[in-house]
Amino acid sequence: MTVARVWLYAWLLPSLSLAFMRATLTADSVPRSPTRTAMVMQSQKTSAPKRIGLLVEPTPFTHVSGYANRFNEMLKYMAKAGENVEIITVDDTPEAPASKFGYPINTIKGFRFVLYNEIALTFDLKQRTLAVMRRFKPDILHVTSPGFLVFVGVLTARILKVPLVFSYHTHLPVYAKQYFPVPGIDNAAWKILKFVHNRADLNLVTSPQMKEELEASGLCGQGSRA
Repeated sequence: MTVARVWLYAWLLPSLSLAFMRATLTADSVPRSPTRTAMVMQSQKTSAPKRIGLLVEPTPFTHVSGYANRFNEMLKYMAKAGENVEIITVDDTPEAPASKFGYPINTIKGFRFVLYNEIALTFDLKQRTLAVMRRFKPDILHVTSPGFLVFVGVLTARILKVPLVFSYHTHLPVYAKQYFPVPGIDNAAWKILKFVHNRADLNLVTSPQMKEELEASGLCGQGSRA
């Protein structure tokens, strides 16, 4: 079973994902304002080092995945730029590193997904992410998507009142239609994506084509970049 299919099942289990969203997001949770989005994009143009909280799932450090090299390269360049980064990821292997490029890695044990036991996932119900980020006091929160940590990221950014950035790596509606062909499954995937990503200040995607598709579908309306 492919990693993409794993993400598909994980995101489309209504008894898990929707229940967790209702439990963690308050009624007044709404998309971030264009002003806050502009602040995030403007901050990318400044040279002053930032404090960046990075939530990445699954781990790019002990699990081989399509984005592992991408995140390791990103961290390498952040280290060269002098950025201050604190990482939270999910890993239950003995090889889980304590740091990478000098940045501390806070490892959450999580659980092995039943349909693909090579990766670990988490809802972080013990709120370790919130505790770490309260101590770290980030200027911005960067969260990978799709995954369960996106819900934790939205909640943490709301509580700490910091800008939220999502980086989108697997196109959920396409895999939903391809690997779980039931009526309306792609629409359900779009609804979940919109619920989550429209609460971000900025959404990063992997190509201009993906940016156009997401914006045409009403997602990333507050700001997206390829």
